[in-house]
Amino acid sequence: ERVMREAGGGLLESVEVFDVYVGAQVPPGCRGIAVRLRFRSQERTLTDEEIEPLMGKVVEDLESLPGVRVRRAE
Repeated sequence: ERVMREAGGGLLESVEVFDVYVGAQVPPGCRGIAVRLRFRSQERTLTDEEIEPLMGKVVEDLESLPGVRVRRAE
């Protein structure tokens, strides 16, 4: 969570884990964790152009951690 909050900057309002999966589709000793990130500004509506670079930074920073692989929602 710390890594996501730092990468998301001041516009990242919340980080919520909504599912943890351990099973056949995940390698032994690993788990799948689904996370919802909410970005928000008090002053204006955010655009995709503002959020995409922040999401890219979140993914990049998470994948720099040992053993972490990010699969983004379609």
